[in-house]
Amino acid sequence: MPGFVDIHVHGWGRGSFGYKGNKASLKWMSHDLVKVGVTSYLPTSGTMPNDFLETSLVEAADYIATATPADGAEAIGIHMEGPTSAKNTSACSELTACNAKH
Repeated sequence: MPGFVDIHVHGWGRGSFGYKGNKASLKWMSHDLVKVGVTSYLPTSGTMPNDFLETSLVEAADYIATATPADGAEAIGIHMEGPTSAKNTSACSELTACNAKH
């Protein structure tokens, strides 16, 4: 089915991969994104502590491996954001996770 591909989405509808980082968020995002014409997407991490990011990646890999077309839009990979964001330009990031020097 033709549709949009979203290459940078932290969250949509009832799911927030960027700030919750779990399979439930991805399931909700897939379910809700397809309703607005998105057929595939790259869930995007936020600038978060490394342990959160590592857990998020494991959760995402498991979700991607087990999701079916009935779940809605397809998560086709992961878009990683940070942790090299500069603190003075990070409007929506967890500042303690930013490690850029400028």
